[in-house]
Amino acid sequence: MDLHAEDRASILADEACRFHDRALAAREAGDARAARRHARSALSKMRRAVGPLHPDVANVGLELARAERDLGELGRAERLARRALAILAAFARSHIPEIRRIRVQAMATLASILVARGMWPEARALYARGSKVASSLGPNDLDFAAILNDRAVLYKFEGRFVDAARLYTRVMAMTRTGKRDDDTEATLLHNLAGLDHARGRYAHAEPIARRGLAQRAKAVGRAHPRFAADLVGYAAILVGLDRFRAAKRIYVRAIGILERAVGPTHAHTQPEIAYALSNLGAACEATGDFDGARTHYARALAVATRTLGPVHVDVALTLHNMSVLARRTGDASGAARLHTRALRVAERAVGSRHPRYVEIARAGAE
Repeated sequence: MDLHAEDRASILADEACRFHDRALAAREAGDARAARRHARSALSKMRRAVGPLHPDVANVGLELARAERDLGELGRAERLARRALAILAAFARSHIPEIRRIRVQAMATLASILVARGMWPEARALYARGSKVASSLGPNDLDFAAILNDRAVLYKFEGRFVDAARLYTRVMAMTRTGKRDDDTEATLLHNLAGLDHARGRYAHAEPIARRGLAQRAKAVGRAHPRFAADLVGYAAILVGLDRFRAAKRIYVRAIGILERAVGPTHAHTQPEIAYALSNLGAACEATGDFDGARTHYARALAVATRTLGPVHVDVALTLHNMSVLARRTGDASGAARLHTRALRVAERAVGSRHPRYVEIARAGAE
């Protein structure tokens, strides 16, 4: 490479780093669209600066994958994360801590996308590999704690509540040593409350979730998508406590925040919006607003199917909710069809021993 070419490469790399920093800042501010725009520019420039197989390209590609994930473009996000991990495979024996850290982040990012898509066995294996690599970064390293936290979230989804609680306890001890910030504290509280919700311990979960909301508001404000996600979790707990009207108001508020964050295009491809809509439908049904429930269930099913695919536990749960509504409103044949469909999807998605499948099966037998 001649001197001028080296100069051009250096200039491009500097520009790529600036765009990467902007993408990071935009994602932290909750603006996934701006994060994607800056990350795309960073990736293009970094490839031209250092070639397509450099660890810096993998690092920038991961930021673009996260932006696509936050917009609900899970297929694109998965491809980008897999590409980043493939690049980093050539550096698996590297003892450079920063490359190890990027590998951990790549495995965690891809696993989080696979969890969202319902591809749990592969995600579980990635978390195991990533945790092993992350342990070499130090016993209280924040990336090590983060991947263990994400692994606990998967355990909760799988119905492995004891394993999830064990990991959350470990993560809390690790991050307490590192003096965790408000955002990290909020994430831990949100996850602990979510675990209690999954176990049906709603009264225990409610004050934990409220504390998490307060911490999240301090960290990122009340218009941030992460705050909205916490609102959705809190509203689900209120539904468990039969506080349906309060839950409805909170779901509407959270959906509004999420829709403003991703824009009209991605309001139809955002898994969190689908989940909130399905739960809002259930809250409407509980208060006798059957027309509202039908509308929200239909939209939730469309968004979840489009984003997550037809074989996903969230799709099964929405179909289950729709079958319950049909039965309540006197449509016995429609209820039976929807229930059969929900069971079929749930069995393919999580298996017949999963708590969600059992819940749907029992409801149909009542």
